[in-house]
Amino acid sequence: MFNLFLQLANYIKTDDGTELLEFKCQRIRRTILVDDFLNEVMQARKDSYTTEQ
Repeated sequence: MFNLFLQLANYIKTDDGTELLEFKCQRIRRTILVDDFLNEVMQARKDSYTTEQ
């Protein structure tokens, strides 16, 4: 699963140490901070646990 994710996104570390994920879909590129992405994943997990109960 993680390998599939790496094929969908590029990991970028800038000179100042900022970590980014770049997603590409056809001609559209979207870049987000790794921390923001991880926060969204954790929130989605939390939300899924509350809806299951």
